[in-house]
Amino acid sequence: MYHDAVFAKERARDLYNSGVLSLRDLARAEHLYLKVLEAVSQTASRQAHADILVEVGQVLTDRY
Repeated sequence: MYHDAVFAKERARDLYNSGVLSLRDLARAEHLYLKVLEAVSQTASRQAHADILVEVGQVLTDRY
């Protein structure tokens, strides 16, 4: 789920840069991305997904 969210956020940014998405659409995509990261942070196993949780923690720390 984490990698899909990262890919979707990057795709949304590319679509915005090419003029396909509006700024509002980009903001919605980034909001959904952060909601997915919050869910991953709360539900992922600390032992099995430690590497992903470090990345998630860094992104959420930068945002909040």
